[in-house]
Amino acid sequence: MKNEEINKVMIELKRASKSRGQIIWATLADELDKTKRSRVSVNLSKINRHTEEGDIVVIPGKVLASGKLNHAVTIAAYDFSESAKQKISKANGSAKTYNELLSENKELKNIKLLK
Repeated sequence: MKNEEINKVMIELKRASKSRGQIIWATLADELDKTKRSRVSVNLSKINRHTEEGDIVVIPGKVLASGKLNHAVTIAAYDFSESAKQKISKANGSAKTYNELLSENKELKNIKLLK
């Protein structure tokens, strides 16, 4: 049986995909539909290598604190380790849930999906 919280998040992501016409949200929901063991964990070092200042990144799983983050990025993920949140904040970035990112009034473009 799946976690109720993940089910709610997946429903919101699929809704956002339809209403905004952005397939990335449906793809993210599909990635979250995997078993917990199959979900992605991404280290900050990978995010640092594949992003630039001001990028918006979504992670279909958990963000871990291994490595450095040298620039400010907005990262949305299902979960963050506490030390990852601290490092993101130290780099003047922001760690958000998917719903927090979707609820922002600005139009989200050029979102990167890392896994």
